Amino acid sequence: MLTPRQLEQLPFPIMRRANEFQNKIVEYIANDLGKFDELATMDDFDEVKTENIQKFNVYYQKTKKKYRKKIDKEIEDMILLYIIGDVLSKSETEKANIPYIPFKEDKYLNKITNETINQVQKDIKGTFNNLGFTEIVDDKVKTLSIEPTSFKVATKQQGFYQKIMDRTANDIFNKGVDYNTGIKNAIRTMTDNGIRDIQYPHHTDRIDVAVRRSVMTQTKSLSRKNEEHKANRLRLTTFEITWHPQHRPSHLWGGRRFSKVKTDEIDIQTGNPFLTEQELYEKYHDPLTGEVGTLEDWNCYHNIFYIYSFDEPMYSEKELDRKDKEQEETTTYKGKEYTQWQARERQREIERTIRNWRLRVKGYENAGESQADNLLRARARVMLWRKEYQNFNKAIGLTNEWERINYDDLGRVSPLGVNQVKELAEISTLGDKLKEI
Repeated sequence: MLTPRQLEQLPFPIMRRANEFQNKIVEYIANDLGKFDELATMDDFDEVKTENIQKFNVYYQKTKKKYRKKIDKEIEDMILLYIIGDVLSKSETEKANIPYIPFKEDKYLNKITNETINQVQKDIKGTFNNLGFTEIVDDKVKTLSIEPTSFKVATKQQGFYQKIMDRTANDIFNKGVDYNTGIKNAIRTMTDNGIRDIQYPHHTDRIDVAVRRSVMTQTKSLSRKNEEHKANRLRLTTFEITWHPQHRPSHLWGGRRFSKVKTDEIDIQTGNPFLTEQELYEKYHDPLTGEVGTLEDWNCYHNIFYIYSFDEPMYSEKELDRKDKEQEETTTYKGKEYTQWQARERQREIERTIRNWRLRVKGYENAGESQADNLLRARARVMLWRKEYQNFNKAIGLTNEWERINYDDLGRVSPLGVNQVKELAEISTLGDKLKEI
């Protein structure tokens, strides 16, 4: 069985690879943007435009193929490593008086494992074939390569390179925008939302989110099928659901038990007959909204493991009631109250913000000297948001989860020194804010 913590961390290596790919593309485009100061006129730009687009397309396809190959191999290795270590042990089969079957000889387990590997690889292939950027365009819906939603429009990857270069050239050479501002605006467009999976007209995800969704959804499904497979071999129909903090209000069934079939057998956790899975969901719905949650909900870290009906539960019913009430208690931070679930959502929001600013730092670094001041500002933003992250977590009682920030593969963003803070204070109020931390 994959625990909630394992489910959360399992996709990180694949997400790191996807972000590594993203960083290569952002670095390449930012580097080309930095070369605008070598051009004097629109004619100079037009002279190198076609060649630069061709070079980018070659680089993009080559880099995409390289990372797809790496990710496919790592997916296979990751899933096999998990499942081989999660078969019924010899001691479990001896106790049940059934034959021990190693992974290689278990046809069903091999079948569902291969299906899982193939599905994740297929999902990620689809993601990599539909990458692009999103941007806000004058609060107006515009149709580019994909139908927009709200005020967001999506531009496919190769088309984006040409679009951002044309726009920057037009701003600088025709509209009188200075080099610094023109390049800054282009980098901001790239890094505000990062490279995204835009294969669905009405929904886009950052590349790391799309990858994570596939890995987590499919491996959790494999874990459940494996638990049910083990239960079938042991002639069991009863299961327990894992419990974890900061769960959704509609997931109050975490830590509780159910039977796959209707039964009169008594659940020692409650003293009543086992509920079916659906009955459990319906009984422990969100008390405020009535929403019924399930194990299939997106981003759900709960999982199941088989039990004998006489096994002691991980938590008694009284303990679960107490723990779930604690999750609804609120803590105030900067005038706003947060339940544990709301606090986790805010924590994730801050983590995304830090990753966005870290990516912008990478863009400015590769765009050259013209972006020195913007680089200082971006590094300051990283420092300020990191401090806000620490302050928020300390006030709420959450752990700093730096691995969720650092999987972006951007390395360490060095904090500003005293002289750099003074330099920043001359061009931005951010310098004064840094002096306070």
